Order: sequence, then structure tokens, then C-alpha cells
Amino acid sequence: KPNQVRVKGPLERLNQLYTLSTEDIPIKTLSGDQTIKANLLIPPDLTAYGSDGQRIATVTVTVSVGKVGGVGAAPPANPSTDKTESPRP
Repeated sequence: KPNQVRVKGPLERLNQLYTLSTEDIPIKTLSGDQTIKANLLIPPDLTAYGSDGQRIATVTVTVSVGKVGGVGAAPPANPSTDKTESPRP
């Protein structure tokens, strides 16, 4: 949060901007959904603003934790039953 930010700066720089990243968010130790404050990585010649018009440097990120390969995902390949693979010495 916010879902969107407004970025101001030189037009030539804005035309080069495709995403606005945050600092790395450590997820290895998460065991469930969590809400984390993260710093925006804003180039020094740009400024970010929230929907209320206030300058912002952090955002709130919600990380959802769940199983990889939800419903409908293909199962992992099983080398012992895969007939397309040649035997290895």
C-alpha cells in the first residue's frame, strides 16, 4: 500500500522508468502471510507520492505464503518413469 504511487522527475528519466522497486524483503523465515514495511528504491532525481499527495519513501507489502504449484499444476517430472530419457551409466 499504496496500490499506486505518482512519480515526479525529469521527463527523459520518467520515460526510462518501467518499475519502482523496493528493498529486498526476506521471505525465507516466513511461515504465514505477513505485512511488511519496505523502503522504495527511488532514483535520486525522482520523487514518489502517495494517492493523498504526500511524499513517500516506504510502502506496505503483503506477502502471502502458500504451497508452490496450486490446483491444476503439472506434477514434477519423475526420471524413473520418463521413457524419453536414455539410461545413464
